[in-house]
Amino acid sequence: MLLAITLVCVFGLLFHLYNSLITKPRKLQLALKKQGIIGPQPKFLLGNILEMKKSCEAAKKFVSNGDVVDSHNCGATILPFFAQWQRQYGEVFMFSLGNTQIVHVTQPEMVREITTCTSLDLGKPAYQAKERGSLLGNGILTSNGPFWAHQRKILAPELYMEKVKGMINLVQDSASTLLSSWNNEIEAQGGIADIKIDPDLRRFSGDVISKACFGSNFSKGEEIFYKLRALQEASSKRVLSTGIPGIRYIPSKNNRETWALEKEIKALILKIVKEKQISEAAPSDQKDLLQMVLEGATINMNTQNAIDNFIVDNCKNIYLAGYETTAVAATWCLMLLAANPIWQQRVRDEVVQICKGKIPDADMIRQMKQLTMVINESLRLYPPVAVISREALKEMKFGEINVPKGVNLWTIVTTLHTDPKIWGNDSYKFNPQRFANGIRDLVHFYLLGELIKMSNPVEEIVGESTLENKQKALNHNDSSSSSSTTDDDFRRPIDKKKCHLFDRHKPIHSTLGGGKLADILLWRKKKISGGLLAGATVIWFLFECSGYHLLTLICHSLIVSLAILFFWSNLSLFVNKSFVELPKIELPEELWMRLVLLLRDQCTCASGIFREVASGNDLKKFLYAIFSLWIVSIVGRWFSFLTLVYLITVMLLTVSFFYEKYGDQVDTYGEMAIKELRKQYSQVDEKVLQKLPIPFIKDSKQE
Repeated sequence: MLLAITLVCVFGLLFHLYNSLITKPRKLQLALKKQGIIGPQPKFLLGNILEMKKSCEAAKKFVSNGDVVDSHNCGATILPFFAQWQRQYGEVFMFSLGNTQIVHVTQPEMVREITTCTSLDLGKPAYQAKERGSLLGNGILTSNGPFWAHQRKILAPELYMEKVKGMINLVQDSASTLLSSWNNEIEAQGGIADIKIDPDLRRFSGDVISKACFGSNFSKGEEIFYKLRALQEASSKRVLSTGIPGIRYIPSKNNRETWALEKEIKALILKIVKEKQISEAAPSDQKDLLQMVLEGATINMNTQNAIDNFIVDNCKNIYLAGYETTAVAATWCLMLLAANPIWQQRVRDEVVQICKGKIPDADMIRQMKQLTMVINESLRLYPPVAVISREALKEMKFGEINVPKGVNLWTIVTTLHTDPKIWGNDSYKFNPQRFANGIRDLVHFYLLGELIKMSNPVEEIVGESTLENKQKALNHNDSSSSSSTTDDDFRRPIDKKKCHLFDRHKPIHSTLGGGKLADILLWRKKKISGGLLAGATVIWFLFECSGYHLLTLICHSLIVSLAILFFWSNLSLFVNKSFVELPKIELPEELWMRLVLLLRDQCTCASGIFREVASGNDLKKFLYAIFSLWIVSIVGRWFSFLTLVYLITVMLLTVSFFYEKYGDQVDTYGEMAIKELRKQYSQVDEKVLQKLPIPFIKDSKQE
């Protein structure tokens, strides 16, 4: 009996492992492939983790060698594999982290659907609570469904904008303390000092969060912040091992460190909670965020352990959301101001003009347009969170794609915030002027607005911006009192709007369609482009230079193929090897129908153009058609048809590539040439064409 139970348990475990590690991932991959979504081939248990690590190591070597160009393309260094896969597989592709299947999305319309989806069927990925449980627990940043709604109902009211406005004084006090310490350090070093601002800004951010949310100063929660920082670093070492089954249970050095920090942080938070409960035994109308968490923990919580976990998890979420992201965002904002003295002076002048020596209040901060532009631009270039991840808790549809249950959706914020197709050729440059009319006046504002909202964990909780108010208060004092530079003191001029040939507003890749054809023409798929050019050259040489004929080549190829296969099939009887049967080829009927319909549409379009030109209603179109056909007839005398096709192929594979590389110079001279041609044409039109005795021209002039 015991043996039977053991066998049942063993086979049940094996079946569960087979289903979760092999059957389920393959089923999800197959469902996505049927919709045309492909990606790098995953390895068993590891997925694409090895490729990602290899790509990151190569990017680190690239940076350490000092080979990175002067731009703000941080995504190419942090997540280089996504750019490589996107060039290879398109805007939507799939990859795997262990047995977790992920769809990478950068199509703007699909991103918009995902970021604005309010259904509880689209939730936080399950791996976050599992793999990052020690850091995030089951708090508001990782929970789903009714439990998430319960937590949001508790936390959101305390972080609405009206509440945040009341925190301005707290932010101002912390900012004044920080800047006073900087001023003292500058005076001690004779008026000029190199200050490492990163730890100071973390302390500033922690002080604000502690006072505003927990009613204490930074010193009381300092140990929690430092241990959370250590826990965050320990967890980051396991990022690329996400999804590998059972790895979080292995007692490795990193896991043991993580478990120890988790216990210490839990004990410290509960200690502060206990002290607060003792000090505020009497009921009070003034409730801070911690008090709201304590009251919410007693609702629907049956055990003391569940109550403690609810309190600890949400406190950690609030600490991380308000402390880490604000400090990082403020650091980048100050760095960009230091590296751009022109904008630094603009912000300083604005602050001096609005505040006039007074401490800023909420109304003054609202008037700081230049500072708002700088903050928006810094959040665009360096968003607080690089990746937004969601999981389909039920089968869902976004755009034309059906997302199966269990598939994760990833949107890379750094990629969309610097995509040249969305932001223009200066997308990697610091240019706050693009926000001169605010975010909503931009055609693509939803990408910035929604992604900034979702990439900031504070926004994840409430949908209102506490981060921006803290940055403005800090930058106000800093801008009004001192100037700063980076280690390499330089200035970057604001790029002027560039003109392109034929009023082109998109990059050449998008102009060519943005798909595989554009990749081939621009040599982004070098093997295919090189093979196409080599194949065209071989064909041209065979038929044009060697005098070979197409029918002869086809017959000779068939003779050789049939002879080899015939002799091999007979030889296999003597060498005891089975003959590999040739596959049966059946061309799909649907494909031929599409080709026929496409040919019909093209013929219909061509006949329509011919009829329109020949009808005599438009002299300009008639002259264009006659001139074009005349040019083609002249070119046809110089080359054979095959040579002409070969030359066109070579031009498509070279002109597009060199134009993308030297487009600025070509556009400059091309615009000059086009203006001159238009000028000459207008003179011909005025002196010759308008004087021709053609009735419809006179009628059009009278109209």
